[in-house]
Amino acid sequence: MKMLKKFFVLFLVMSLSAGVLLSLPFALRQGISATAVRAFSYGILAGFIMILVFMGFYFVANRLTPSEQRDLLQRRELLITGGLPRILDQCYQLLKSERFVKRADLDEGQGIITAKTRFSWACPGEKITIQFSAEDGRSRIVITSQPLWRTTMVDYGKNFKNVEALQKLFRDRLGTTPL
Repeated sequence: MKMLKKFFVLFLVMSLSAGVLLSLPFALRQGISATAVRAFSYGILAGFIMILVFMGFYFVANRLTPSEQRDLLQRRELLITGGLPRILDQCYQLLKSERFVKRADLDEGQGIITAKTRFSWACPGEKITIQFSAEDGRSRIVITSQPLWRTTMVDYGKNFKNVEALQKLFRDRLGTTPL
């Protein structure tokens, strides 16, 4: 239902914008009032064609991508031996060194690192949040990633790849265990 709502909103936006753009040449010759119905008709037709193309891409992408990679919200949990302040700083430095990270911010008081990734063909960027908490001499790390834009329908597994890369990086460099 959520995807249907996104497609419907996309259809409306594309229909209206296509209708306005397609009717501009007629409006200049025949006047605005004479082209209102024509603009609406062209908009509905063009929007319908565009939405069919987008739905086709969406369903093809879903068929080619494994189900665990399709989720727009990715989450991983890790446990690591060590004190929270040291682990927090090490993870922050490791995250900043990653090529796909555009900006990273550290909030030591809350024990949270937030980062944004670069724009790519697969996704308009993601918001990565890494939360830290102490448990019995160990630190729990929760990595979450989601698209920056709420209207994102498909990210072609980009969130999945980034979260997996961070999990592997932390595991290799810090000796974590996945939960």
